[in-house]
Amino acid sequence: MTVLPLSLVGGLAIQLSADLEIPVSALGAASAAFFGAGTVMSPFAGVLVAKLGSRTAMRVSAVVVGAVLLVTGAWVNSLPILLLLLAFGGAGNALAQPATNLFLAQRVTVGRQGTAYGVKQSAIPASSLLAGVAVPALGLTVGWRWAFLLLAVPAIVLALWAPGGGGRDHWASDATARRRLPRKTLVVIAVGAGVAAACATSLSIFLVAGAVEAGWGEAQAGLLFAGASAVGILARLGSGLQADRRGARHLEVVALMLALGALGFATLASGDHLLYALGATIAYGLGWGWPGLLILSVVQLNPHDPAAATALTQVGTSSGAVLGPLGFGLVVQHFGYGHAFGAGGIGLAIAAVTILLAAKLAGRETAADS
Repeated sequence: MTVLPLSLVGGLAIQLSADLEIPVSALGAASAAFFGAGTVMSPFAGVLVAKLGSRTAMRVSAVVVGAVLLVTGAWVNSLPILLLLLAFGGAGNALAQPATNLFLAQRVTVGRQGTAYGVKQSAIPASSLLAGVAVPALGLTVGWRWAFLLLAVPAIVLALWAPGGGGRDHWASDATARRRLPRKTLVVIAVGAGVAAACATSLSIFLVAGAVEAGWGEAQAGLLFAGASAVGILARLGSGLQADRRGARHLEVVALMLALGALGFATLASGDHLLYALGATIAYGLGWGWPGLLILSVVQLNPHDPAAATALTQVGTSSGAVLGPLGFGLVVQHFGYGHAFGAGGIGLAIAAVTILLAAKLAGRETAADS
């Protein structure tokens, strides 16, 4: 729910831009506003979660996002107002990330946390799936505003209800319970995640508009977005299940997924009608299927304070999500979607190399501790 406002903007970009009389490329600023606020909020989010508790922090974030969805659907009539509301939504999302990470770290046993974070991070493509379905179901029938208004209802319900269960430190009996990575290693992880998020978030914002440019109808493009998101859900769930079986070396797998996602972006860059569908599936399923594994890695390598560690890496992810769509939109405006998707593929390849470097650094630290 907390990422849904931005997903809806991406899915309903064609209808929203026509109503507000702004170019689709300008909606890259939507991601900048959303994740820009998240970048500012992230350094404080871990501290707030520690004070409020994970359940209260989750409720607060749901209240914020529910209000953003309601006001957007009922009142937005210009790009500046939309960006302001998305900034509030981004702050709510930044609070929700460490809150849910801490909630799972305290309530799910170590051997099942890969599956748990895979389920949790499937929320992002799930919101994209909802946004994609909203295009033919609401955007092209009763209007894009109703998508925001109707989807505010489950956010409000979530604010009133939160999962229970007592929390405890599942790492307390582990010999590595006091271990934490040096800040420099976390920064390298954050940089790699930031570059990857810059590319993947751009895909979320411009996938539908790019599909229309490649010859798809608006309704078909929305369903393609939903289908690619469904593959993304399966990828995140599957990678989480495999992580529990594998037990370690998750950062290496993240790097592999990013490298394969780069191939998906290259396929998107061809501009071919059918190849676009294949590229969207690969790029969204693998190029945007890694966040659960990344969070699991950071939590396992920093069991002493998972909320603070994941909040730090979230700064990188949020920063990339700010700058990426802005740059992507500029490339689209001046050079077209082919060049923009090509640049995204190069970015994912760079992110894969950076994450491999982080894995090497983390391996040295783990070896030193043991």
